[in-house]
Amino acid sequence: MSPYTKSFTRQLCINNKSTPCVDPSRNCEEYSGQSIPDSLYVDLNGKCVRIEKSQLRATLCFNDGCETTWARDEDSSLRTCFKDIPDLPNRWGWSNGPYSKKNFWPVTLQLYRSAGQCDITKGTLVGTSTITKSGEDFTVDIDIDSTYSICDDEIQVYIGNTETNMKKNKKTVAPGSFPCKGTPTLTCEWQNFDSNETDTVYILIHLNVSDA
Repeated sequence: MSPYTKSFTRQLCINNKSTPCVDPSRNCEEYSGQSIPDSLYVDLNGKCVRIEKSQLRATLCFNDGCETTWARDEDSSLRTCFKDIPDLPNRWGWSNGPYSKKNFWPVTLQLYRSAGQCDITKGTLVGTSTITKSGEDFTVDIDIDSTYSICDDEIQVYIGNTETNMKKNKKTVAPGSFPCKGTPTLTCEWQNFDSNETDTVYILIHLNVSDA
């Protein structure tokens, strides 16, 4: 079977200009192998990247139908969209908190797939995540609706006292930089602070989800 015959929703963004798409979730359409152009812009974990048709075979985004999914607190006072956090690149997703390490537990967060610009009307609610605290550690449990599955059976988690993860003293929400990675049920340690000296906790959870 040709690697170009599968259709991909919310994955492809045509842009004839030399600059990449500002928001890969906008102006995106569904294409089949017959209509995929020679080059296009692809949403790879929230970043708009130009890719040639010849590279599609090696791009997981096109082969498995996986789409970016982030955890979101239903309470608007306990979440901040990445685009509203200074010094971050233009991408979607949420930093959840601040929570108190003494209160709030367990925390239950919604999981939204493909909600570009943090607009949940563009995305899909695919499940929930429950975070419980035990001593100085946290356990993260993912509950995905049966019509979806977690790609590679892996999630990436940041739990710390800063609004985002920090790398070389710079804010980052790149899931690959998150210190806690593993199966949909895992235990994570505190990050970026001495847990005995602060009461503030932020939570970022990322995973890729496909149709089951």
